[in-house]
Amino acid sequence: MNYFEIWILYAPHMARGFLVTLQLAVSGIVTSLLVGLVVAILRLWGPRPVRAMAIGFVDVVRATPELLLIFLIYFGLAQYGVLIPAFAAATLWLAIVGGANATEILRAGIEAVDRGQIEAGRALGLGTPAIFGRVVLPQALIYMLPPLTNHGILMIKATALAYTIGLTELMGEASKGSLATYKSMPFYLVASACYLVVCFPLSRVVNRLEAWAARQR
Repeated sequence: MNYFEIWILYAPHMARGFLVTLQLAVSGIVTSLLVGLVVAILRLWGPRPVRAMAIGFVDVVRATPELLLIFLIYFGLAQYGVLIPAFAAATLWLAIVGGANATEILRAGIEAVDRGQIEAGRALGLGTPAIFGRVVLPQALIYMLPPLTNHGILMIKATALAYTIGLTELMGEASKGSLATYKSMPFYLVASACYLVVCFPLSRVVNRLEAWAARQR
């Protein structure tokens, strides 16, 4: 079969894999931001032991290879009777890996806000939740939006490792097709085009957000 025939025959499979990739990316981005927000808050305002644990979490995760971590979650826990479906394991892995990176983005954005703004909020009688939600967070978003958008791009590309635990996302379908036809190039060309369609516009958004953030400071 030539490339065109392969593309026509395997288009439904690649489309199905691409849909799984998008679902995994969305679930991973959302959970990683939630984890990052919680850990960032604990690192900034938690008691000393909690702050130490938050710092340790970020350091350990960022020092561990991503492939090793997803193997530990899916294959390692299975040896102790903890059987996690591939999609759930991949989402948990993205939440941990992305959460560590999101923690540093959120922490840096929050710390970039002038401390005088916080003191002004306290002088007005605002409580800590109100200060964070109405004073700190809106200003911190100016600093956080560009790196958070880039974080989303990295999370989308990271989903490609999920095929190593048997999840039939985009790379999983490409791998299956290449093994079935003994031709890998047509499948990997389609996979790369799919990632490009999603990530390239986001990379342009990052550039625009960086320019916008620079004007707001």
